[in-house]
Amino acid sequence: MIVTRRGVIGLLAGLAWSSRALAAAPAFPRSTDAAARLRRRLDVPALAAGWRETLADSGEACAGRRMLGNDVPVAPGDSWHWGSITKPVTATLIALAVEAGELAWDEQLVARLGLADAAAAPWRGVTLLHLLSHTSGFARLDVDTEMDAFPAEEADPRASRLALTRMTMARAPEAPPGARFIYSNRNYVAAAAMLEAACGAPWEALLLQRLLGPLGMAGAGFGAPGTPGLLDQPVGHAWWPGEHGVPHPPGVPPTDNPAVAGPAARLHAPIAAMLAFLDAHRTRAVMLRSETWERLHTPPFGGSYALGWVVRADGSLWHDGSNNLWTAQVLVRPEGVRALATNWGDHQRLAAPLEAALRA
Repeated sequence: MIVTRRGVIGLLAGLAWSSRALAAAPAFPRSTDAAARLRRRLDVPALAAGWRETLADSGEACAGRRMLGNDVPVAPGDSWHWGSITKPVTATLIALAVEAGELAWDEQLVARLGLADAAAAPWRGVTLLHLLSHTSGFARLDVDTEMDAFPAEEADPRASRLALTRMTMARAPEAPPGARFIYSNRNYVAAAAMLEAACGAPWEALLLQRLLGPLGMAGAGFGAPGTPGLLDQPVGHAWWPGEHGVPHPPGVPPTDNPAVAGPAARLHAPIAAMLAFLDAHRTRAVMLRSETWERLHTPPFGGSYALGWVVRADGSLWHDGSNNLWTAQVLVRPEGVRALATNWGDHQRLAAPLEAALRA
């Protein structure tokens, strides 16, 4: 799931949720008091919940502090970091480009990027579908020092994404295309590089213009939310060796993954904005054809990972995200959508109880 400047935690840790955890979970929080109870139970600085199930049953609730050591409370409308929940957002953006004829699902990575050298040869046959379903053969790197070496912020990260993709292709494939699920954030960096080459603009600009704006996702952006020197948004709290619970407000790096990783894990947004995105998937909004929604929600090579979504046995769509400073989860079911977000980076501890609360 999870790109971090300290490594990759791995989606498989959250792919199973236990009936015991579900039975022990509190009700999904639909009020400030309920959000406060769940926040205390999870022992996190702050928590936000959002739901949209009917026109009469939708809303958000939050509780806690924007940063430990300060009494400023979180508030409705605050932005939260969604980590690898950026992946279904990127897949949806790419689906729009496919419908526009700018890309094709079966388009090959090496062809779109114009790579013809010897290093690219083993990767012929890898398509957009393989990248978006993590079946390209890209290696999973639990500590990604190459990615960490890229700039924290870039006005235009296209060259960096192409460079990182070439670094990835310098390694031998871990498996033939479509043969094996290997969760790698670099899949989404390479898929975005294909999108950028086809459309002539950075992923960030395309996302704002084509998806975030049309869906009314006000307040969405990239990197950690907030303004340096101000406590105007929640702050992420680190969870890696040597730093457990240390806040990293804007201006106190690291606050997020490097800009090159944007398409995999750098989206922040208020709860209401995330609910708008989730509800577009639930209702299969008219922005995409029905067959395209089906494509996004169906694992193309077996298994349970579709295009940016884990498809549960009950047919629900789920994903979680963390950059070791924040942890969040989302759920899409026919009866409604839900989201939970915290400003605490201990993903491994929070993964199971957050999903249990989502489903309780």
